[in-house]
Amino acid sequence: MEFPMLASISSLSDPANAFGLLPSILQSDTPPNPAAAASSKNDPFANLPCCTDVVEAAQQQVKAEFGLNEDQAKVLDACAAWFARPADPVVLVHGTFGSGKSFLLGALIIFLCRVLDKVDKKGSVRILVAAQTNVAVDGVLMGLLKRGFEAFARVGSVKKIAKPVLKHVLHYSPAAKSQVQHDAAALKELQEMLAQARNT
Repeated sequence: MEFPMLASISSLSDPANAFGLLPSILQSDTPPNPAAAASSKNDPFANLPCCTDVVEAAQQQVKAEFGLNEDQAKVLDACAAWFARPADPVVLVHGTFGSGKSFLLGALIIFLCRVLDKVDKKGSVRILVAAQTNVAVDGVLMGLLKRGFEAFARVGSVKKIAKPVLKHVLHYSPAAKSQVQHDAAALKELQEMLAQARNT
């Protein structure tokens, strides 16, 4: 599944200017160059203060809280290295259905937020969770909700979003020209969902 996605990404006309991580992903045949990655203007961690004690404390807390296994802990450690210089900006996690990838992603999000809350007072770094399906995104977000983490916003059609996540939806309609029109489009979708539920 990952190879067709990477093939699609490599067909972008100018990936170096489009996304900061694409050059690292697309140059998989060459050894990573962490020094180049750290100096990149697209590196979200470049302007954050180094805070080894904060990172290590958050690592230990999350490992214990989530009961991460050895492989999951290695992924967390690789992501923790993003706060040090130099570090490889890409961590690829591969596993079969049910192997704990979404669970691990929830742990990583909580880890990153705990560190960023301490070192990124301006709130300049944001975390984006994206997947090929709404179900996958909602699975990660519902895992966060189970842990009491609600500091996120969900974007997308309310018809396709899991009900427990609905209160976090930021609705956007490409045809709308004002907030009133965005809200009207969201209300229409919710009314359609309610009517459909009544008819079943």
